[in-house]
Amino acid sequence: VQWRRPDGEIAWALVNAAPLMDERGRFRGAFAVQTDITDRKQMELALLGSEARFRSLAELTEDIVSLMTVPDDRKVYANPAYYRASGYTPEEVANTDWRERIHADDLPRLEEARKENLNGRTTRVEYRFRLKNGRWVWHENCAAPILDASSKVTHILCSSRDVTERHQKDEQLRASESEFRMLAEHLADVISLGDRSGRDVYISPAFERITGYTLNDLLAVPWQTRIHPEDVERLGAAREANWAGETNSVEYRYRTKDGRWIWFETRARPIRSSDGSIARVLLSSRDITERKQAERALQESAARQRAIFSSLVEGVILWDSSRRIATANESAARILGVPLE
Repeated sequence: VQWRRPDGEIAWALVNAAPLMDERGRFRGAFAVQTDITDRKQMELALLGSEARFRSLAELTEDIVSLMTVPDDRKVYANPAYYRASGYTPEEVANTDWRERIHADDLPRLEEARKENLNGRTTRVEYRFRLKNGRWVWHENCAAPILDASSKVTHILCSSRDVTERHQKDEQLRASESEFRMLAEHLADVISLGDRSGRDVYISPAFERITGYTLNDLLAVPWQTRIHPEDVERLGAAREANWAGETNSVEYRYRTKDGRWIWFETRARPIRSSDGSIARVLLSSRDITERKQAERALQESAARQRAIFSSLVEGVILWDSSRRIATANESAARILGVPLE
């Protein structure tokens, strides 16, 4: 009952009353004991308010929210999203064990998580859940224990969401990465993936075959230490351009593990994530040392030929197919009395 205290405050009382009878069994009065239970009633009202807010929130969210008792694992509440997503009715859920709807391969993981909950710890786990139509979907579940005043676990509150699409994308990504690695590992060129710091997060076996370095060797020191000092600035600028969204190609000298300098030609293009930001840079590098050596030999040969051509005492004139003078040496110009130009 409610009663008003002298100060005007409304209080709650629990009244236990018993009749007083005389020896002949006639009613003579009553004996009553009144206990102030205001604090308890306030807690009960607060709890009712809290439960009402919980249900209002749970019934508005698209996440699956459920409440299970301990230790009998009885589902005492599931929000509308649970039934919409799963296709089950409240009666079907109440009359079956929740384990029947979990994939057998994932059940041990959920049971382990439940033990953690009973020990007062919150868990997060992913598992496959069978819908009423027989289809399997992936759920990500966060479960938290609810304790009573004595710190004993009485319920487990679960919040789940369907992450099937994410799992499918992850599987597609793994398949794509597997295909990428299979291709990269059979190419003569070096294929690598770089992050923003310049580190290689993947590099194909061709790199070790060409340079002698392993991926761990690369991670041990900054990339600039293996680049010829004259080429560091140019290569750094090319990398910055990649992270600005540019595809480019650059040639530079690279020191191998045994101390030799070789030439690499690297073509690089940025790889964007789903939100449009650049996640990685894909690089294809080719050893062009022999080509560079051939170019240098050709240049040196051409220089020698020009030197010999210019030093001849005899005048030499070369015509092209249209009978125009293509070139002439200084002796020819002197003999003809015309300027070399």
